Amino acid sequence: MGEGVGQVWGKRRGGGGAARRAPRRAGAGGEGPGPLRLFTHTLCPYAQRVQLALREKGAAFDLEHIDLAAKPAWFFEVNPRGLVPALQHANDVEMESLDILRWVDRHVDTGPSLMPADAGLAALADQILREQAGRVVSSGLAAVGGSTAGPWAIGERPTAGQVERLAEDLRGLERALEHGGGPFLAGPAVSLADLAVYPFLERFVVAWRIEGAVSVAALNGPVAGWMERMKERPSSAWAAADEGALLEAYRRHRSLDFFDRSSHGQWDLHPHNRSP
Repeated sequence: MGEGVGQVWGKRRGGGGAARRAPRRAGAGGEGPGPLRLFTHTLCPYAQRVQLALREKGAAFDLEHIDLAAKPAWFFEVNPRGLVPALQHANDVEMESLDILRWVDRHVDTGPSLMPADAGLAALADQILREQAGRVVSSGLAAVGGSTAGPWAIGERPTAGQVERLAEDLRGLERALEHGGGPFLAGPAVSLADLAVYPFLERFVVAWRIEGAVSVAALNGPVAGWMERMKERPSSAWAAADEGALLEAYRRHRSLDFFDRSSHGQWDLHPHNRSP
């Protein structure tokens, strides 16, 4: 699911493949770097990272859903690996979600900076982006998969080692909250660090509600409080899935990326991604 190849794409040549649908305009904003088009998928937390950043910046952007179960041929000219997210601006495309987050913060002129001005807090945010976010994603996926399933699957009975590894990585987030003084991971304001972690934990919490999965008690108090603060943000409310529909789909397919086998509810899960 998700993620590109860390390169940029020049002018698209040719026009093969499936016809494009008109993209949806999302967000609001002023000058910025020109028209932005975000290629996304309703279930991709990597793409949701970018959606959150664009909304936090108040950017205007076109949101174009890519059916990852039936990728249009033309999309491979945008991203040769056929993955999302990909962010087109003018004649270039940025790939890899964390690289796109940094690009958005540097180049979108609207909205607040998404990296702290304080050097120490900026270093903390950068450490989370470079290291801690990846660890949380990895240990969370393992705990969701448990002892009976593979990557991106929702299994049962996670091992003691899987639970402890996740708990330790969540304690790392707790230490960040303490070090930065909260209420966000790198201090008093939302930063790229929050946006890099939140979409994954948001999905894990839903998956953990399935019987047999690791308990949501794995979230310690400070991290659970941070999750609630993130959930209350307008950007999160806009980008969030319909939780009931997502839970039903997870139960049915026992997978976080069931779109590779079924298009069940793909437009219902995220109303803002609904086709025109």
